[in-house]
Formats: sequence, C-alpha cells, structure tokens
Amino acid sequence: MEDLGEHESWYGDFNHKTIEKLQQWEEKKARERQEELCKRYFEDCKKFEKHIRVSDPATEILKFVEA
Repeated sequence: MEDLGEHESWYGDFNHKTIEKLQQWEEKKARERQEELCKRYFEDCKKFEKHIRVSDPATEILKFVEA
C-alpha cells in the first residue's frame, strides 16, 4: 500500500485523521484480499510469510528481499 502521507496535499491541507482512517481501511482490505488469494491459489499460504507494508511498494519489496 502506498503511504498517502508522503504526498503533498492537492486542495489545501490533508485532514490527518481522515488519512489515518483511510489507511486503516486500506490495510484491512489488503489483509482480506491477501487471505482470499492465499486460500484460492496457495493452499492457505501455510508455507509463506505474509506481509502488508505501508510505503512505496518497490522500496519495501527491495528492503524485504535484501534483509
């Protein structure tokens, strides 16, 4: 998930509570979708580590791979 807090505001300042709420909703939906994909295609992902990150996706993937 991309971190919206790192972007400049488009029309005035962001309401940070609204952004936090939106990010919580996005994270919840990402976890639900991840579980759905695991059950459907990967036999519940029993052999996988599952991660949800909030930031630039490419940067987070590279950090995870390099760790």
